[in-house]
Amino acid sequence: MLDFVANHEATAVKIQLLGELAGIDTLSTAATLQLLAARDSLDLPRGCEIVLDLELIEDLSALFDPPSRTERAILALEARAASTPNHRPTALEVSLMTGEAHRFKELGGWFGFLDEQGMLTPEEYRVWTQHRDFLVHLEHGAYTRSYKLVTLQVLIGADALTSGLPLSELAEGALWLMNRHPRLVADYGNAKTDTAGWLAHWKRNPVAAWTNPGARGEAFFAADETWFRPTFQIDDAQVDTFTDMTNELVEYLLHRYLARSDGGRS
Repeated sequence: MLDFVANHEATAVKIQLLGELAGIDTLSTAATLQLLAARDSLDLPRGCEIVLDLELIEDLSALFDPPSRTERAILALEARAASTPNHRPTALEVSLMTGEAHRFKELGGWFGFLDEQGMLTPEEYRVWTQHRDFLVHLEHGAYTRSYKLVTLQVLIGADALTSGLPLSELAEGALWLMNRHPRLVADYGNAKTDTAGWLAHWKRNPVAAWTNPGARGEAFFAADETWFRPTFQIDDAQVDTFTDMTNELVEYLLHRYLARSDGGRS
């Protein structure tokens, strides 16, 4: 039996030992303590159990450095998963719980983080490994306006993310979508919104941005005079999962964009 009667250095060792027993061996002491307290069930050796006095959790946590940003995301992920057992928490849900933007680029983005936590389905894992470059680029791109994200929303709404759309339909859908959201209307300001003027505006902005190879040397989308389409190939069996994963990031990124714009354009 392990107790917490000791100085805080010895207590930290005991908490980490409990974490190792429960398979939590990569987190800080404070995060390990919170996770042990939050979990209804733990993967322990047969005949072992961990019982924590919840009244002491706050006092013990105050002895140690606070959880890191990544650890706060793990704690939020665990809490959300526990409250909705048949639903994998989304990027937006966890961000709303922590009040922070995600910083997982070195892990392969949000889905790389989920993979480390063992929370990707086999289908999501295959999509992530095969299309990691696109998903990481999307998650960590620069968005001074909402246009690139709105473009993806229109494609997703038309079930055309992997096949593309006529440029005229893409531009029309984007204007309709933006006009439904007052804070997005501010992005296009005094741009012409007649059919020809808006199409030209959309070509000059998100279409040009998405079709620019940039530092990668290869763009994720291509356009000719009439059509906008992806340059990547998606297996038919992966289309739905790829679309859902892209949509999850777009929803998160649009929320972050609007949250930033509330305090000034960034």
